[in-house]
Amino acid sequence: MDWRDASVVPDSSPIIELIEAFRRSKAMFAAVSLGIFDFLEQQPDNVATLAAKLSLESDPLERLLDACVGLKLLRRNGVLYENDAVASTYLCRTSERTLAGYILYSNDVLFRLWSHLEDGVGKGHRAGSRRSGLKAESSIIFSAPRRPGKFLSRACTDLVF
Repeated sequence: MDWRDASVVPDSSPIIELIEAFRRSKAMFAAVSLGIFDFLEQQPDNVATLAAKLSLESDPLERLLDACVGLKLLRRNGVLYENDAVASTYLCRTSERTLAGYILYSNDVLFRLWSHLEDGVGKGHRAGSRRSGLKAESSIIFSAPRRPGKFLSRACTDLVF
């Protein structure tokens, strides 16, 4: 069957997954940046105490913590939140296997660059670097490729691997 046939509707889940992916990433980035996993590694804690320790507002913090529970990065036992094993292993700065540095770089640098992808594609790396304020990094993404047609795939590979 031809996907253009009005009676055949393609599955939208790959598109929905992409739309939601940045939200999940940003929730994790924010929690790492705020030090939530580092504090909870010391001991499980409730929202009010954690908010006071981190100088954060309780209501938005609780929403972020609940998002991290949904992402299976935290567990909630009654009013207490605690790290899941994956958070203890990869999201705490003191772990031997921490990915916190890469996550912080992704949040502080790469997220800003990728948010200006349209400018970089339309006007080249100079526009991307002006908008993001990150000249060197934007040249990785927005510069002319050595092999035509490989521009975006090279950028994704260079930044992910």
